[in-house]
Amino acid sequence: MNKHEVIIGDCPLGAKCEELKEKDGKPILVRCPWYTMVRGRKVNTGEEVDDWGCAIAWLPALLTNNTAAVTGCAISTQNLQNNLLQSLGDKNKDIKEIKEIEGR
Repeated sequence: MNKHEVIIGDCPLGAKCEELKEKDGKPILVRCPWYTMVRGRKVNTGEEVDDWGCAIAWLPALLTNNTAAVTGCAISTQNLQNNLLQSLGDKNKDIKEIKEIEGR
């Protein structure tokens, strides 16, 4: 398999992530509002992420991370439901036995 150099192309929206300009004779850094710092972990690898990049380019990774978080919440909610139903079932069984003993 051939290995090729990979470079990031120009923004499809025609913007520059960061650009050095002058204002009133002083240098200023003009930054695209979508050029965003992201910190966290990659869901698939656990690798630390602490990097700047375009918010649009971050979307696939952020959506994957969000999906993992939502799935974890859904699993926790299902476990809670199962535990509550088990607990209620045990309580109802106890109440039924007490009523039978009391002759109701």
